[in-house]
Amino acid sequence: MKQELIQQLLGGIELIPFTVAVFYAFVGAILNLLLHANKRDVNAPGSPANFSWKFLIRDNCSRILTGALLILICVRFSQELLGQQLTMYLAFVIGFSIDRLAGLIKKLDNK
Repeated sequence: MKQELIQQLLGGIELIPFTVAVFYAFVGAILNLLLHANKRDVNAPGSPANFSWKFLIRDNCSRILTGALLILICVRFSQELLGQQLTMYLAFVIGFSIDRLAGLIKKLDNK
């Protein structure tokens, strides 16, 4: 029963490939977040002059949580959503582009 539950939750993807895919998706999302952080206005009020992990995480908390949930959903349903087999490259691309997907969902929700 436990094995069947895991299979249903993961959509037929084995546990190890699913975990590795989620890892690469998070690498892509973190890379995107860091690239976005480099474009920030250091003269903005409340923004530190030097890079700060604490500020980055605190300032982007909801963005990080939303991205994490979307990564799990997109990796799990990648075959259904994209019509192709899950690869580690695809997982990385999912993570790297997760902010754009969140923005698209937000635009659709606001209409």
